[in-house]
Amino acid sequence: MEKLKAITRKHMGGSDPGCFSGRGPTIVDLNSDMLSNIHKDIIKEYGKNAGKAFVEMVAAIKVLSATHFLNELYCLYGFKWVFKEDRPVESDVIVPKNENGEYDIRTGMDNMMERLMNIEHGQTDDTQRIRGQFLQENGVSQHGDYIEEWGPDGVTRVRYY
Repeated sequence: MEKLKAITRKHMGGSDPGCFSGRGPTIVDLNSDMLSNIHKDIIKEYGKNAGKAFVEMVAAIKVLSATHFLNELYCLYGFKWVFKEDRPVESDVIVPKNENGEYDIRTGMDNMMERLMNIEHGQTDDTQRIRGQFLQENGVSQHGDYIEEWGPDGVTRVRYY
């Protein structure tokens, strides 16, 4: 896991999902160049199957905030690079623990309030801008509620959840 966290620190500037908590999907925190670089390092470190699972994961995440991305990436690693599409969707707001191991309610509430303020003030969902170029580079095109991936067996649809 430390190698994977080093990869995310190298390309995103951080490996803790809580650092990005409450900010929503924004190209400041995550973008196609970062995804491409992380993907290349995953293939180099873990192999082609891990790289393919990474692309599937990125395509399937409905709201691609940096927090959600990192949580899903660490789950993908935990599942030995086998993408499980039917997992429950995680929140992009994290309530961190303090130095005593207790939940830090104040910081958690601050994160939730920041997210609500972003929504209220019209923050856009940059999910398509974050992953569009990356998916296109990897042979995946986006169409509304599903992603079409052209493979040797024809078209495989990956649905959002």
